[in-house]
Parts: sequence; C-alpha cells; structure tokens
Amino acid sequence: MAIMIPAHPEFVEKSYEDLIFDALKKLPDDCFVLHSLSILDPEAEGVKKETEIDFIVIIPNIGCVVIEAKSGRVDFTTTPTYFEGERIEPYTWVYVSGRPMKGNGPFRQSRDNMYALMAYLKNSPYSTLALKQKFYSCVWLHQINKKALQNFPTRTECPKEQILTKEDLDTPLESLKK
Repeated sequence: MAIMIPAHPEFVEKSYEDLIFDALKKLPDDCFVLHSLSILDPEAEGVKKETEIDFIVIIPNIGCVVIEAKSGRVDFTTTPTYFEGERIEPYTWVYVSGRPMKGNGPFRQSRDNMYALMAYLKNSPYSTLALKQKFYSCVWLHQINKKALQNFPTRTECPKEQILTKEDLDTPLESLKK
C-alpha cells in the first residue's frame, strides 16, 4: 500500500475524492500520495496566492504527478451560454449544471498547480528534489467512463492522454504511468 498523507483525511462529500484516495492506496509501498495540499504560489506576483492541490503522487523512477479531481459530468462550451443570468463566454469548461469551473477549467488548474508546486519546491529546502524529479499533471474525471471520454472535445489544453476515468480507479499505477 502507498504511503498516504494524511492517512485518514476528511473528504467533502460531493467531491467523491475518497474514491480516488482509495484507488491510490493500491499503489506500491514505495509510492507517496499527498491529499489536499495547500501551498503558497511563489509565482503569484504581488499577492499571496494559496493554491490547493487535490492529489500529488510520487512514483519512484517515474516522477511526481499532480492530479486535479473532478466529480460529475463536465462539458466545454463553444458558444456563449448563461448560468444564473450571467453570461458564460465560449470555450469555457462547465459542470453539467452550466456553472463555470474555477481556474479556467480542470486542465489549466492541474497544470498551474504543477508549476506552483515546482516553484514552491525550488524555493524550499527541498530544491534538489524539484531539479531531479520529473513533473506531470492530469485530470481525474472519476465518474466518467472511457466511452464518454471519446465524446470530449479535442482541445490542445486537454490531451486525452492526461485524463483518467472511472476505469482507471482499478489500475492506478498503469494509468498514472501513461
């Protein structure tokens, strides 16, 4: 079982992150999984910007994977829409309800969190770790299956290789390696 930090976190019920947490427990004993890590983004100019990373997985000889977890169905607008009377610009990631996602969507959020973590480590006593480690980002849409993923838009900001689905809960190591 992977080393889980914290070992027994409290989860927000609607996030269903416990499903991913339980799947990541299946990783080998030499893997580390950090859940819900908050760091100050050292790259944020002029303000202290805290960012919360859903999961960080350290796999020896592979690298560090930053995972943004999303529950429910997500969609991508290509035309202007409205949510609760507010205009939603085209090319926006939204939940099935139509509510826009924070952070310019999960893919940008995952990538931004990865870079924030890298910068944070470079400015810490663990700077050598940041230089030696390979970093990756992905989005885990754990309530969507691979068949539904085929209908996702082909967009440069969301390569399908960086999307994990419901089926990946069964084989987390193989899925993260891809």
